[in-house]
Amino acid sequence: MAVRYSTVDLTDGAIQGGEEDNLGAALNWYPNYYLRFSANYIKVIDHERQGISDEPGIFQLRAQAAF
Repeated sequence: MAVRYSTVDLTDGAIQGGEEDNLGAALNWYPNYYLRFSANYIKVIDHERQGISDEPGIFQLRAQAAF
């Protein structure tokens, strides 16, 4: 299990990319040496760009097999 907070400033010179803060949670499960399952959820806490405010959420699933 993991929890992460990150922030990024995407403005550089003439490019007005805005700023974003997000919070993520992850869960990994290894049922055996060859398999891994993971789930990640990322929630954008604050995103402002040129007067537009949006707070999307992202959910990801992944399965991995090694052979």
